Amino acid sequence: MIRDLSATTLILLSGVALLHAQAKPDLSGTWVIESSRRGGGTISSAGSMTAGAAGARGGSSAPMEIRIAQTDTSITIERINGPRPTRYVYRLDGGESENANGLTVTKTTTRWVGDTLVTEGTSVTTLESETMRGTIKEVRSLDAEGRLVLVTTRTAVGMTSEAPGVTQIYKRKQLP
Repeated sequence: MIRDLSATTLILLSGVALLHAQAKPDLSGTWVIESSRRGGGTISSAGSMTAGAAGARGGSSAPMEIRIAQTDTSITIERINGPRPTRYVYRLDGGESENANGLTVTKTTTRWVGDTLVTEGTSVTTLESETMRGTIKEVRSLDAEGRLVLVTTRTAVGMTSEAPGVTQIYKRKQLP
């Protein structure tokens, strides 16, 4: 009886260890925007979501793309949406990452929740006349078709409600 209980316990513990050790999705690659929507409505699709159309991000008419390099300990995300790409490096162990791009500094933590990569933290943008503070949450996952889904929610400090999240769907860029 004790031997059977010990064997069962060993099998259960092995299963738990195996689940914990499962490989996380590899988000590495170059991704091109396919669609973007705020809340429930569509903002744009692959044909119209360009760097120039996406706001004051530069004058390029090329579709917005991101490049991701992922290791076991970090993920580097470079957003190409104008003349100056922005680059973010996140630790994957739950430790704090600090990224400075232009006038904005973000302090975030990133962790895996199952097959989903969750980044949460704060952002501070320092302008000549004011400093804007807020929170940010980015949730990244792969859908059933292998597309990268990024849901971003930002809240400005002092706001009473959260702004609607933006969902962007990217497809892997095909090599020529």
